[in-house]
Amino acid sequence: MTVPTGPTGLTGPTEPAELLARIPDFEQALAYYRRHLAPATAIDLSVAENVLVYEDSMQKMVFDHTALLPETYIHYMSAYGGPDLRNEVAALLSKAFEVRVEAGDVFGTGGVGSALECLAFALQDPPKPGESGPPPLVEGDAVLLPAPYWQGFNWSFEQRPKLKCVPVKLPTEGPERFRLTLDAIKEEYFTYHRLFDAFPRLLVLTNPHNPLGVNYGKRLLEEIYAWVIDETDMHIVSDETYAYAVFSRIDHGAECRQARGPTGWTRGRRSGRRPARGSTGAARRPAPSGPV
Repeated sequence: MTVPTGPTGLTGPTEPAELLARIPDFEQALAYYRRHLAPATAIDLSVAENVLVYEDSMQKMVFDHTALLPETYIHYMSAYGGPDLRNEVAALLSKAFEVRVEAGDVFGTGGVGSALECLAFALQDPPKPGESGPPPLVEGDAVLLPAPYWQGFNWSFEQRPKLKCVPVKLPTEGPERFRLTLDAIKEEYFTYHRLFDAFPRLLVLTNPHNPLGVNYGKRLLEEIYAWVIDETDMHIVSDETYAYAVFSRIDHGAECRQARGPTGWTRGRRSGRRPARGSTGAARRPAPSGPV
């Protein structure tokens, strides 16, 4: 016997018992068991879910005639995105980045701010055996952010992860005003070290930039990534919330993106569960999936 994946699976028809074993939420698993595996005479009243109303009269009288409220939407669903959404996003990222992205490696959050906070926590986890790359972050580590930057970064990185946001100061006058350069990043990186006897541990780029709307070109990004990978112990996060809202064709590059979230998508160039690699080929430790 096989059943459609419905609200629980990520790919094709699967044996019901196998699907049941993959459901992370206990109450959702009970509801699925009652619906697909339990004897017809069994009634489970311990489930805090409205699955029983779909039987008999309620099904015929109400929900068959409610086009805006399909059954799927009143079930408990995974906190990191339903299977349809995750499959669609995986297909989008696979096409956009020209690498295979599995639905099981896509995790959704309620906005990019939450995704970035999850990533900040994930980057504090120690690497697994065999993984390489920069050491994990610790509380108090500095995060470099080209300024001006979205104020939500302060909440995402400082409020609970206890990191410290450090603006990369850009020129505010003349033909080079607000222009990001590798030299500007280096200057802030080494200035911070001179002041605090510690190096920044995370570089966050927003592309297209918020609030300036600037698009960083591939050449600049590869120059920055190469320096970070070869000469520092920084992690890199590329927040690309507005990448699909750009009307002109601009090559952003796609080298060291390491977070996932429903409104901001990032990934390793050679993405997956193993260490991602940047443009220079130096191994990087990807953030554990979860944003983006």
